[in-house]
Order: sequence, then structure tokens, then C-alpha cells
Amino acid sequence: MYLSKSKYCNAIQCNKILWLDTYKKEERDEQSNSSVLDNGTEAMNSFANLSNLSTEEKTIIRKNLLKYCELDTYAMVKIWEKLQRIINNK
Repeated sequence: MYLSKSKYCNAIQCNKILWLDTYKKEERDEQSNSSVLDNGTEAMNSFANLSNLSTEEKTIIRKNLLKYCELDTYAMVKIWEKLQRIINNK
């Protein structure tokens, strides 16, 4: 199994998500919450379309973008920490 940054972020949000994505993709799709950004492309598209949205929709997208960026940054830090441990052990 390949563990991407997006999968890592999803696993941080909910332990069950990574398992569902790997073994029960169709069940994960049924449980998916459309108000949560799942990947970088979706985040970029949401940001690009902000000017076409109502104030209420913009508020929701902004909240979701901030949450996504928080998790994305956290995942990058954890990957960096792991790489540092690997480098320092050699």
C-alpha cells in the first residue's frame, strides 16, 4: 500500500478512513462528507471558485481550507521528522 500525504491526512482525521480507502472504497464514497476537502486539487479548485460563491458558502469553504491546510502542514512536518530520524540513524 502506498501512503500519500492525502491518505496520511485522512488517517489523522479518522483512523477508519485509511482502511476504508484501501479495502472498501465504495463504502468510503458513501460516507464521504462533501463539506470536507480531501485533496490538494479539491482545495485549489475551491479557492479558485470563491468569487462565484455566496458569503455563507465562502465562510464554509474558508473554514474547510484552513482545516485542510492545517492537516497538510502537519503531515509535511511528520514526514520531515521521519526523514530526519532516517538520516540521523545512518
